[in-house]
Amino acid sequence: MKQFLIYAVIALSAAGCEPQAAEPHRAALTRESPLPSQMVRKCTSTPCANTATGEDPQDIALRKIHQERDANADTSNDRARWKQTLYSDATRTQDLQLQLVRAADLYMYLDPAHGLIRFTQPRANDSFEIEQPIGAPNTLCPEYAVDVIAAASQYAVVRKSCMLHEYKPGRYSMGATYYIYDAQTHTMRTIWQSQTNGRDDPFPDPDTEPTVAAMSDGIRINWKATYPSEGKRRSLKIDIRYIREHAGSRQELVCVDLLAPPKENIETGACEGGALNHVSTHAR
Repeated sequence: MKQFLIYAVIALSAAGCEPQAAEPHRAALTRESPLPSQMVRKCTSTPCANTATGEDPQDIALRKIHQERDANADTSNDRARWKQTLYSDATRTQDLQLQLVRAADLYMYLDPAHGLIRFTQPRANDSFEIEQPIGAPNTLCPEYAVDVIAAASQYAVVRKSCMLHEYKPGRYSMGATYYIYDAQTHTMRTIWQSQTNGRDDPFPDPDTEPTVAAMSDGIRINWKATYPSEGKRRSLKIDIRYIREHAGSRQELVCVDLLAPPKENIETGACEGGALNHVSTHAR
């Protein structure tokens, strides 16, 4: 799929096609997903003289992307479905939802119009504010993508990638944020985030993904990686446990930094990521 789009860009560089405005780093945001159609040049003539069928190259690319995503959505392999990226500018309903764990009937939905991400199971429906609504003024993340890193019946770890954006003349923003969702405590928390401000900076994503493991009382996340920050490579070491604890009549997700000194590791160090605003929880 990626090779098709790369060849298309090369072949369509001749007269009759004009480049579309697009974030130059968008293709690098997801390692597994096909390139979005905005990265393919659009034909200026109808019918298009550069394709055998006369179709616009963007229409061809978009159709192939939809076919691949629809095929992934139908597979019984959970990890294969996780390769589907949810983009905030998607127009099809099916491109804004993803079945994470078929055996648990766990789904994830993106609602860019309201800036929400939602997780549903047979007995629960949790919505969180993950970003400002699309079109909101003064946002540093007007377009973004959400990828699944890991998921099980009771949790999910996802990444939000904010695409390159010029929010003021000569001022740019681009970044990545990782979150954990816990169904039992109806909580979604930030695990780690990074941002760059340079027009030509590499996307600030770590070179490896976190290792996620379920435990009897919660979830453990272990991470050793490097990532670009202000033109330099910086190390990232995280070893944390999110423990479910009772707080009155409800449960909460408490973070323990295993790299911090004992008795000083509760909600400190790598645990600084806060909880997202929880909009609603109700039965499906």
